[in-house]
Amino acid sequence: MTTPDIPDILETVLRLRKAGEPFVLATVVGAEKPTSAKPGAKAIITAEGNWIGWIGGSCSRPAVEYEARRVLRSGEPYVVHLASTETCASGGTLDIYLEPYLPKPHLVIIGHLPVAEAMVRLAKPLGFRVSVMTPEGHPDQFPDADSVSESIDLSEASAGETFVVIASHGNYDAEALEAVAKAESTYVALVSSKKRARVSASQSM
Repeated sequence: MTTPDIPDILETVLRLRKAGEPFVLATVVGAEKPTSAKPGAKAIITAEGNWIGWIGGSCSRPAVEYEARRVLRSGEPYVVHLASTETCASGGTLDIYLEPYLPKPHLVIIGHLPVAEAMVRLAKPLGFRVSVMTPEGHPDQFPDADSVSESIDLSEASAGETFVVIASHGNYDAEALEAVAKAESTYVALVSSKKRARVSASQSM
């Protein structure tokens, strides 16, 4: 098996974090011979159990994968200590640091007026990944947003917790509601008066 070098692993970390996918970064922090893995070796274990990188042979993999799943559930880092009596008879020990990376909650703001601008400014310090979708706005309006799109497409906004706020103020409510209806969102809100909310809801049916 080809072993990716550390820059490749770090590039994958950045890609997965940008995509909002949960994973565990495993790093060998201690090793006593005979072991094939050396301190500094890294691997990524995704939530689906896929591996990228290498931190040892078949003896270490089942235990690390089991602990990686537990770490993803708890959200807390953990050091796995593997000794020959616990894994296989080849000898040696490994200490592997498991660091969970969980996706930030994703706030999708549909709109381009001052309410949308204010929500972007408030959401970033609160730890949200923020996407703005608006056919009429401009990226310069939202310098703090992680992404700004001219299209209203929530097909790739379902990883982790996704909160959608429609703040289009009647400009493209129907299009926004139609897109939300097709997506899996944790929470959906519409900024409007009660009267316009009823009209928008009837248009989306």
